[in-house]
Amino acid sequence: MMKKDFQKWIVVWCSVLLLTGCEFFARTFAPEKESRENTTKLVKHAHTVFWKTLHGGEYQNIPEAMTLLKAAYLENPHDAKVAAHIGFLHIWRLSERRRSETIPPQITDDAVLARKYFGEAVRLNPNDARFLGFYSSLLMTEGSIHNDEYLTRKGYYQGLDLIDAGPQFNLFTIGYTMSRMTTQTQGSLKHWKCSGETLRSVLTMTSTARIRTLHDVSPGKPPKPENFTKEPAGTRRLPPTTLRGSS
Repeated sequence: MMKKDFQKWIVVWCSVLLLTGCEFFARTFAPEKESRENTTKLVKHAHTVFWKTLHGGEYQNIPEAMTLLKAAYLENPHDAKVAAHIGFLHIWRLSERRRSETIPPQITDDAVLARKYFGEAVRLNPNDARFLGFYSSLLMTEGSIHNDEYLTRKGYYQGLDLIDAGPQFNLFTIGYTMSRMTTQTQGSLKHWKCSGETLRSVLTMTSTARIRTLHDVSPGKPPKPENFTKEPAGTRRLPPTTLRGSS
């Protein structure tokens, strides 16, 4: 009797290990998402409408540009530029929300969607410091909206390094986000920096920085991609190292 029970447990444990192993190997060896530029008429038209809307300050036409870009993204979700432009439209709609007649509470969803699309842009082109800068600024934005200190601090420290990597663009991107935060959040960042000097200098430089478009600024040289960690899903643990070499 005991021998039969022992054999039964062996079968059960082997089955568990087999199922667990299948999941582990399936996830471990899943192919990476590859970057592929989209050159169809749809994506060219979408980019044209995007730049016309942006350069003309046509805030009210964001939905039209957004629809075209998202159609192009669904046609080919491997184009980093398309993903980044979608993310930028979501940021624009959130940051200039006061231009709308009414501001619904769900406007904050634009921060979540913007981080998602810039996250895709970073995956497809991790060598563009502008995409990384937007991603870090959106970590701070989401942290501020949800009162999540973890996201705020992570975005802040990564943002400081990205300012060094591409100051022509990221100085404004990161600094503008920080300038829009509450006084309480800025005070928290000063505390964790041990000195508010860096925060003050970034905010000061931002107020005098020349605002340039994505066309006018070079991508810059970002930190090594392996040193830039995106926010993993389902974890609240700070990474063992940050871009500045400290946790």
